[in-house]
Amino acid sequence: MIIRQFVFLCLLSFPTCLTGTAQDMSNIQEVLSGFSKETTPLNESDGYAYGSYFNAMLSNGVSWETGDILITVTSSLDSTGREVTDSEKMLIVGITRHRFRFDFPNNRFLYARESEPPSVVIPVRQPEANTKEPERVIGAFVRCDGETRFRDFPQKTQEVHSNADISRLFLHYGLPEFRTLGLCKFGANLSPRNFNVLVARLSSGEDIERVKKVDHDKIEIVHRAERLGSDSEAVIYTTMIDTERLVPLKRTYEVEITKEDGSRALHPNGTESFQWKEIDGVMVPVSILKEGTTASNQNGKLVVFESRVEVNLSWVSLNTPFEAEDFNSAVLEEFDSVVRFLERKPASDD
Repeated sequence: MIIRQFVFLCLLSFPTCLTGTAQDMSNIQEVLSGFSKETTPLNESDGYAYGSYFNAMLSNGVSWETGDILITVTSSLDSTGREVTDSEKMLIVGITRHRFRFDFPNNRFLYARESEPPSVVIPVRQPEANTKEPERVIGAFVRCDGETRFRDFPQKTQEVHSNADISRLFLHYGLPEFRTLGLCKFGANLSPRNFNVLVARLSSGEDIERVKKVDHDKIEIVHRAERLGSDSEAVIYTTMIDTERLVPLKRTYEVEITKEDGSRALHPNGTESFQWKEIDGVMVPVSILKEGTTASNQNGKLVVFESRVEVNLSWVSLNTPFEAEDFNSAVLEEFDSVVRFLERKPASDD
């Protein structure tokens, strides 16, 4: 079995259609002041005010102009907690490590990734005789002065492109996108056009069905969106937002199915949880947990697995100016130099 590769969208330019203002946030606080902890339906005038929260979340992501991050992504599939036979009980784990140095205003990037082959933890398998250690698979690219160089190891191939589409490289290497947390499903592969449409709808508040005040500094905003081409299915997604720090804390997805008799049933479709810290007045994520279920055919039987993706981020720097030398393509010349770049730890972690 192969663990599904989670591919993440990375947009180089964000939409300019958002129009939230400080007055919008003032309107939100006014509405919140009369809230109880019960779920409250919205009138049309309140929808736009609450939509401004998503504008604020995007603005925070856009403010990450330059930075340097170490990222570890651990993906697992687990059927051991389900009612399956012993032969169907499996736990499979895969780990990918990333290092991403970025300078969006100047279109400069330096990136490396190391991936390990997925390992079967359960059932325990005895190693075969003369089994070699798995080879380190590393990919890297650098973009500076309009030229993109990328290289993969151990193949040691190197290519140069003057007009490479940087967003396609991000997708190819599975580079996680964090600036859009809380705006779209983590891992969604949206085109820039579709992302623009999505953010415009979120900001307008037109899909907001209800709002619940969870605590003095937390609310849940519930959206309902009909599935295209279906009269009987809709997606319900609930976003918990920290109203003081203006960041998403959790997103829950459900599929609503309307039966022939008009009754409705909700089916869980995954959750995403986020933890944040502040760097010089800017909020950045430090961990993401994505949970859900997936199914796989095992010996002719469909087995359901709990899927889990844990993302941990260590910030080396944020919004600190870089020099051109910080994106020197010489790092790609040797395997060891790429490894050193990939493994450097933030000063706070030393």
